[in-house]
This record gives sequence, C-alpha cells and structure tokens, in this order.
Amino acid sequence: MEPNADPDYATAESASLRHFRGLIAEAHGGMFNVDAHAGHHWILKPEEQMRLMDVPSRHRTGIQFVPDCDWSIVAVLRSHLTSLRIMCTALSLPLPGFLQETEEGTSMGTVHRFVVALPPGPLVDFVSAARRYSTDIYLAREDAAVATIRKIMNETGYIIYDFNYVRAERLEMTISSLAERNNRLRDRVHELTRLFRNNNEEDVQPGDSA
Repeated sequence: MEPNADPDYATAESASLRHFRGLIAEAHGGMFNVDAHAGHHWILKPEEQMRLMDVPSRHRTGIQFVPDCDWSIVAVLRSHLTSLRIMCTALSLPLPGFLQETEEGTSMGTVHRFVVALPPGPLVDFVSAARRYSTDIYLAREDAAVATIRKIMNETGYIIYDFNYVRAERLEMTISSLAERNNRLRDRVHELTRLFRNNNEEDVQPGDSA
C-alpha cells in the first residue's frame, strides 16, 4: 500500500474510473471492454449551460454547472483523482478531503459539487477549492480535483507533465506569436495613419480655403 494511501479516496477513485469508462463504452456502443455503469445520468450540455447562465432567476444562487464531455471521442481516460493522488504523493502532501454539497432546489433538480480542503504543509499553505455543480456526482468530484491540482500547481510551481501540458504549451506559443503579430500590425497601422495625416497637412497650403 502506498504511504499516502487512503481507503476512502481509493474507493472514490475506483468508482469514478468505472463510471466514466461506462459512459465511454455507452458512447461507443459497447466497443470498449469496460465495466458498464449503473444508471443513466443527464449532464448539462454546453449550450444548455450557457442558456442557463443567462437566466439569473434559474435557481436560488448563482450556480455554475460542469459542461458535459463528448464521450464518443474519448479513447484514453485518466481520472483527475488519480492525477491528484499521484501529485500529492510525489510532493509528500496529504490527500485532500472532499466535502459533498447538494442543492435540491435548482431548475435541474438535485445537483452536487465538492469543496476540497488540503491541510498546510512545507510546500503549500492551506488549500481549498469549491467547484461547479453537476447532476453527475462523479463529474462534480472530478471537477473539484482539477481545481485542487491547479491550486497546488500555483502554490508549489510544480506541474504535471503529460500530453495535455505539451498541448497547452504549444497553444500558448501560438497565442503569443499571434499577439506579437497583432502588435506589429497595430504599430504599422499607427505609422501609416501618422504618415497620412502628415501628408494631408503638407497638402494644405496657408490661405487655402476649406
């Protein structure tokens, strides 16, 4: 058993993996040989989420929802709970605690989210994160794990180096390159505007009528 092992955390992690593998298998029509998930969870589609965000009276509080994932394009799944556990172990941090919050009076019915707390240690101050709601309790827990990973990364300066990190790094380089190009074009426009105004002033001789 790992030094940082927590039976409750391990149970939640395993349940999350089984659940999402079931969603992927269902989306692929059973093509993948994974455990089937129990029940069917309706999760907000991105367009439905945006519509709800524009309706202030949708429920009692300003609840944000986790957007759904298109499971039909997922080939490889890695739980964010797994990534969080591995990161905590690598940095000798205790596993965080997850506190479930449930709202029953929303327009979507009963929804869940998780508040995460990580005790202070040599590398981090007290870390807490409260994330978005979902009708799918597993998706809500994964969303909270993502928020916790981000906070640990911000606190410690360490990263999780994987395909997504490399992809994000390349996107940042592309955005930076486009920003530089935009700045050069803006400077060129300013220079052309200045030359145009100077030429117009030179063309207007003293005493010329407007």
